Amino acid sequence: MKVTLGKVLCSLIAIIFEREEKMDTQGIATDKNILVLYSNANYPGKKDATGAFIPEAKKFSEIHGVPEENRVGLKLVNVSKKLRRERTLDAIYETGGQERWDAIAFFGHGWPKGIQFGFNRDHIPELCEVLADCCNPDAKIILFACLAAENDVRDKEYGAVGPGTDGGFADLLRDEMVWYGLKKGWVDAHKTAGHTAWNPFVVRFLCSAVEDPLFGAVGGHWLVAPGSQQWKQWVKKLRTTLTGLRYRFPFMTEFEIMSELVGHI
Repeated sequence: MKVTLGKVLCSLIAIIFEREEKMDTQGIATDKNILVLYSNANYPGKKDATGAFIPEAKKFSEIHGVPEENRVGLKLVNVSKKLRRERTLDAIYETGGQERWDAIAFFGHGWPKGIQFGFNRDHIPELCEVLADCCNPDAKIILFACLAAENDVRDKEYGAVGPGTDGGFADLLRDEMVWYGLKKGWVDAHKTAGHTAWNPFVVRFLCSAVEDPLFGAVGGHWLVAPGSQQWKQWVKKLRTTLTGLRYRFPFMTEFEIMSELVGHI
């Protein structure tokens, strides 16, 4: 049978599209033990849960092969902060058996002072005590939540450092994680208000940046800096589900992200 170059190229193109489609619908292979927590109820008059938190948590879980039992929807609306914290800590403790978590992803609202799951800055030690018991030392904490990487300048207790990542919820969470022995992972969080999954203003807080656990580290750094050469491509790739980058980046190094954006892989 005669095989032409054109037929070979057509076959290769078909294989590439088939693989991309499988990535989009079936996910990627992973051996990570991941817990996914999400707000399962809308605020009155809004579709924040049904329109964002629930579907994005579902897609993230599918991409990473998270089993159903490790996907936990929590009632966080019209519930006291204390009860929200208890439900969240119970989910971290009781879900998934005895195996420690490699990552925990939170899908919900966020603010510079805290997240919808009932935790503000004052409750970070309570959260980290549980994380230390249930997570591996290189665990990734992923806050798919608005503004959790920001610092509220009105909160004078933590210093009037101006709009920045130092002193915000995510920054203090990273610092406290290191204090509790989680020294090899990171916290990813959004600096601005935006979509729960494709907001491009992502700040990473590396646990390895903390030299002295007593003092913590000063803020985090952009995964991709606004206005940089790769910024437009970053925004574009986060908004599309075809590549799944908005679900994959929390497990990628900066080099891996940049390599993908410039087309090296």
